[in-house]
Amino acid sequence: MKTFNKVVLCFLLCPMMLFGQSKKRSLISLWAFKEKVQQVNGISLGLFSTKQWNEDTTKTNVSGARIELVGAGVIVPLIPQSPIVVIDRILVNYKVQSKINGLSLSGAGAVCDCQINGLNVGFLGKIDFKTNGLSLAIFNFSQVHNGLQLGVFNETYMSNGFQMGVFNGTEYFKGVQFGASNSGTFFKGLQIGLFNKTTELKGVQIGLWNINNKRKLPLVNWVL
Repeated sequence: MKTFNKVVLCFLLCPMMLFGQSKKRSLISLWAFKEKVQQVNGISLGLFSTKQWNEDTTKTNVSGARIELVGAGVIVPLIPQSPIVVIDRILVNYKVQSKINGLSLSGAGAVCDCQINGLNVGFLGKIDFKTNGLSLAIFNFSQVHNGLQLGVFNETYMSNGFQMGVFNGTEYFKGVQFGASNSGTFFKGLQIGLFNKTTELKGVQIGLWNINNKRKLPLVNWVL
């Protein structure tokens, strides 16, 4: 019985000793977005991120789940213009402030200079640098997106995969767009919607009205 009590005591005290010795690594981090925690292997929980756009902030990488109870995404519908970049060189050799491998979940949505590998749910609105996997938000913005992007308003600079929403927009895209209005500059793949427009198309458009660099046609249009 004494041996059992010692084992239980060890399990209770060891994590406390770990957190007290260093903030660089943590299993469970509360309000981690304001602390100097470099690596969280487990759960990172906070109200909202306040320093993600500050270059001097210590990078916080999460392997597991990053959960914001509220999130800065509540301001996304109020921004005066799109946060998506318009020139390539901004993205060249760009280094994100943090990485989340697993789940990124936010009540209103997250606004972060981050890369998410896994499931990214923002509900109202979200802005991130890169998502590899599935992202979901009403206002869904990613500079680079690989995978499935779901929302009412979806916009990316560079994307590979599937965009599904009411309004979809992208600069460079390979895959499928499905929505009421689809637009792209350099597009390879399939557009399905009421209105489809692409500056440079290699693929097929299906909709009531389709515009590309070769022609304007109802129902079906293509450039092969």
